[in-house]
Amino acid sequence: MVAAGAIERLARVVAGLSLAVATVLLAAIFILVNVEIALRYLAGNSTLIADEFSAYAFAGLVFLGLNHALHHGRMITVELPGTLARIARHPAARLLAAVATLALNLVLAYAAWLTLSISMRFQSRSIQVSKTLLALPQSVVVAGLVLLCLAAVAATIRTLRRP
Repeated sequence: MVAAGAIERLARVVAGLSLAVATVLLAAIFILVNVEIALRYLAGNSTLIADEFSAYAFAGLVFLGLNHALHHGRMITVELPGTLARIARHPAARLLAAVATLALNLVLAYAAWLTLSISMRFQSRSIQVSKTLLALPQSVVVAGLVLLCLAAVAATIRTLRRP
């Protein structure tokens, strides 16, 4: 029971930090894209990295936002009519959904980790001008999926505590 409370507190702190970092990433994307636009139209030049780096930042933003939304139960839901609604609200159905979310994120995290391991072994680089080591953005994906696993564990614990 103490471990469950510690996991919930950790998940709450991580969800808050996720929102803060996502906000910073959104501001960084905004600045990077606007600098690129200004350079292209005013100076006839380019940063040559805006597309690639804003895409990496967006991937991080998505995972951080998902972590925050999952922790706070703000994922998009579908209202079901009649009997289906009663079934979906049943504690067993909510527990199944939480466990399925955790299982899916664990499988995805493992697959992303394997991809990251291969990229690290071969020092794979992007085909863009920056020649970014692909392990850097891939590690963002792995970290994002680990955060989602933490949020799913906390959601499972909450479901078990409040049937």
